[in-house]
Amino acid sequence: MSVALRSPQPLGLGSSLQELMTHLTALPWLNRWLPPLGTLSQQATSLLNTLLPTLLNTAVDLGDLTLNALVLLVLAYFLVTDGALSERFMALL
Repeated sequence: MSVALRSPQPLGLGSSLQELMTHLTALPWLNRWLPPLGTLSQQATSLLNTLLPTLLNTAVDLGDLTLNALVLLVLAYFLVTDGALSERFMALL
């Protein structure tokens, strides 16, 4: 018994976007307002190159802040709930 594997169907997002841009640029009154596709892609690329590192740094900083807050809350919980632990901790300082 043989099983035929189907290749995955492409989503076609790029081709449908290209068809939309082709259709929109064919309209003469709208063609004056739309930038050329090359300019649009360059602007999108430069925006992503500027925006992605900032978003990544923000996500890393938020993760770092969350981890620090979690450590602080765990330490505060144990220092508050165990009286002997807080006394030993203060003796170390």
